[in-house]
Amino acid sequence: MPNFVSSPWTKVCATPPQPNAKQVCFTSKDALTEQGVPMIQAELVEMDGEPVKLLRVTLPFGMAVTMGTQLQVDQNPPQQMPFMTCAPVRPPSLGCFTQYAATPELMAQLKKGQTLAVRAINLQNQLFNFPLALADFAKANEGPATDPKAYEEQQKKMQEDLQKKADELRKKLEQQQGAPAAAPK
Repeated sequence: MPNFVSSPWTKVCATPPQPNAKQVCFTSKDALTEQGVPMIQAELVEMDGEPVKLLRVTLPFGMAVTMGTQLQVDQNPPQQMPFMTCAPVRPPSLGCFTQYAATPELMAQLKKGQTLAVRAINLQNQLFNFPLALADFAKANEGPATDPKAYEEQQKKMQEDLQKKADELRKKLEQQQGAPAAAPK
């Protein structure tokens, strides 16, 4: 598994333009590889005035869709769900997602837990474990929504930081490959 760079849990709310539309809030966290490739997104979806909440998990293509995903908070019993569909998520990224009912029990686990682990099997029949820290989930979910422009800036900064790390790594590898081999003794 590659190393991941995660965004903090962030809450963003919006009201669709339709008449009488209800506000929808998303409390989400992304994890990308150090090269900036999206690997997982977990987002709690809450509609104003609706008791039903959903925890949507999106993983990249290449997972065994028939196997679905497994979700586990700390040492609590895991939950299993099938993938719902695979579709464009954030161009040019594509992904497959599953949704879990965010019951009061699951919400309590997320707010008090340390780690949300999402597991899936890839097409080579290998188990992938995608851990997400929950340290700031409760604060983000219960606090005010982040300004969408501030969220966009945060995402842009994360991409720039990843690009800078990737450039540094590339330069380091180029230097190592260009260095003369050590003389045999």
